[in-house]
Amino acid sequence: MLPNQLSSRVKSAFESFDWAYDIGVKHFILAYSGGKDSTTVAILLYEWLLSRKPTDVSVTVIHNDTLSELVDVEMHWVREFIGNYVNKLRELGIVANAVYLTPKATDTWYWRTIVRGYSAPNFKYRWCVDLLKIAPLKSFLTIRLGNYIVVVGLRENESTYRVQSVPNRFGSCALNQSCAGYYIAMNNDIPKLAPIRDWDLAEVWAYLTTQKHFNVEPLFSLYSVNPRFGCWHCTLASHRVRRTTNPYYDAVRLIYRSVTDLYEFRTVDAKRHKVTSLNEYGRYVIWKSLELAEKMSGKRLFYGLDYAKVKSYSQTYTLRELFYELPCSDADKVIRSVDDSYRYTSMCTIRGAKPNGDMIRKLNWWSRSLVNNLPDSDPIIEALNNIINNL
Repeated sequence: MLPNQLSSRVKSAFESFDWAYDIGVKHFILAYSGGKDSTTVAILLYEWLLSRKPTDVSVTVIHNDTLSELVDVEMHWVREFIGNYVNKLRELGIVANAVYLTPKATDTWYWRTIVRGYSAPNFKYRWCVDLLKIAPLKSFLTIRLGNYIVVVGLRENESTYRVQSVPNRFGSCALNQSCAGYYIAMNNDIPKLAPIRDWDLAEVWAYLTTQKHFNVEPLFSLYSVNPRFGCWHCTLASHRVRRTTNPYYDAVRLIYRSVTDLYEFRTVDAKRHKVTSLNEYGRYVIWKSLELAEKMSGKRLFYGLDYAKVKSYSQTYTLRELFYELPCSDADKVIRSVDDSYRYTSMCTIRGAKPNGDMIRKLNWWSRSLVNNLPDSDPIIEALNNIINNL
């Protein structure tokens, strides 16, 4: 990319920060996921503050940890970058802090899938977005934050869905008119600023490569093996191959997709002639797959099982304790004390619901069909076989 092209993009991004500041924004809340887009926006905000030197603004970096992130990304990149970023802002004299948002234990993917039997989301049933991302953010924003705006790394051309949806939330930029509305959305209960809304992928990487303020080499390394960040179990990003930093993530994700697709692992509502939640066999498969994936990879891949905790009868339990360590009758008492959903299935039932041979064979066939372009020697296929053969 030519330098003047990139300079023009940076100039427009700076102008979007200027517009926000001119309308009275004094508190910039940076929504940081750890991916390339949010990292680009974070560094742009830093460079704007370095250039403009405002003395009356503050910055809060919020990171929405869904407890379903890739552990290598979450623990070895995101949190280290945020710590360094906040320190560099403070060196500029900016009042800065970091806030880590997490869903309630009963809203995590682990709870909703195993305890309540939620099937994989689709574009009309995006239950995970509301519970894992939106709810924690809205809860945080109920705190009195002053005149704030949330800075996001949204890019319109990242997907077909965004090309259609973003113009409805943000304004347009007509010739010879102010373009403030193009980058700022004030038409909902969370004001947002999207300074790289019109950037393309090449421009993002060009900027990250040429900026000199932060070491982003770890980010480049992560993207070399994982082209998209986010929840490891996400079936919306790709129904097929979505390589992560460990093939066992991919294997469990494919299994989750498969038990959602197969009637053998779903509850059937005969009156309404439709499938609903995962049945005890579907829940068993997910419950056991998580355990096997960690055992076979030799890593604690699913840190959310340790970080998410529930309090019951004056005691606090991790999800790992509830799902794998406590006697099932004791686990059931705790689970029922905090969740009376009709979707509930006893942990004793789930742990004992081993699928029969025909169900396992169909699960294996369907999971392999989702990635039928991969050779048997591929690490994902090896991990998939290892788990399914030991269910």
